[in-house]
Amino acid sequence: MNDIQVSIILPTYNRAFCIARTIEAILSQTFTDWELIVCDDSSSDETKNIVDSYLWRDIRVRYHRNSRRLGLPNNRNQGINLSIGKLIYFIEDDVVLEPDCLEKLVKAFYQLKAKGSKIGAIGPRTFEPSKKGKLLQLERQVANRARQHMKIPAFIDRWTGLMFQNFALDCNRIMETPLLPSWSLFEKDAVNKVGGYECWAYNRFNYSHEETDLFVRLMNNGYTLYFHPQAVARHKHESRGGTRTSPIKYYYFYVGAHVVFLLRNFRWKAVYMVPSCLTFLTYNALRYSPALVANRQE
Repeated sequence: MNDIQVSIILPTYNRAFCIARTIEAILSQTFTDWELIVCDDSSSDETKNIVDSYLWRDIRVRYHRNSRRLGLPNNRNQGINLSIGKLIYFIEDDVVLEPDCLEKLVKAFYQLKAKGSKIGAIGPRTFEPSKKGKLLQLERQVANRARQHMKIPAFIDRWTGLMFQNFALDCNRIMETPLLPSWSLFEKDAVNKVGGYECWAYNRFNYSHEETDLFVRLMNNGYTLYFHPQAVARHKHESRGGTRTSPIKYYYFYVGAHVVFLLRNFRWKAVYMVPSCLTFLTYNALRYSPALVANRQE
C-alpha cells in the first residue's frame, strides 16, 4: 500500500457490539482506493477479536491498539500518524456510510480543488435518530427550534458561540459551511498544518468540542469547509461504549468545554460571548425543563 488515496481512520473504544456494521459499510464502498486504520483505545471488550477477523478478509484493513487510554482526540491523532493516504476520512464506530458516500466526497474534493478552492474538509449529509431521555429535552427543543428556520447546514451564533446544525438538510448543491460532521474528508496536509486535534484543552470535559475546535482552526488558516448533500451517512447514535456519559455529566462537560472553546478561538469576544451563552442556556433550561414541560401538559 504505497499510493493510497484515502486513509479511513476509525477510533473506537468498547464498541464491539456495533463496529462490524461500520466496517462492513466501508468494505462495500464503490470507491476502493483506501486503507482502514482501526485505532482501538485499549478496549476491554471483544473489539480486537472482531477486527482481527477482517484483517484476514481484506489487506486494506489495519489494526492498532493503544497500550493505555489516550482519549478520542489523541487517538485520532494516532491514526493520522499511522496513515499514508493523501486524504483522511475520519469515521466513528456508530456511523454507517451509504455505498457511494466516499466516492462522491473524493470526487467533489478534487473538483473543488481544481477550481482553486483551499479545502479544509468536505462532509456528507447525515441522518440520525432523535436523542432519547427527558434530561435531553433541552437539547432537542432548542435544536429543533433552530432547524425550523435553517436553510444552511450549520452556523455558529455570533453572540453565544453555540453551534446549530442541520446535517440532514436536503439541498441540490454543495455548500460552504462553518461546521461539518466529524465523519468528514480532510486533506492530510491541512490537518497537520493546524496541528491536528487538540488533545489537552478539553480533556477535563470528556473531549467535548474538540471537533469544532479543529474546524474553526482550519477556517482561521484560510481553509473552506463544504457540505455535500448527495453523499450520505447514517449516525446510529449508540448509547453504550465510546465517550458516552450520563445526561447530567454531558451538560456539565458541554458547558465547560464551550467556555474553553470561546476563550481559545474568539479571544476578546469571549468577554461578552461567555455571559451571553450562560444566560441563553439558563433561560432555555428553565423554559424546557422536564418539570415545567410536564406542568404545562397537565
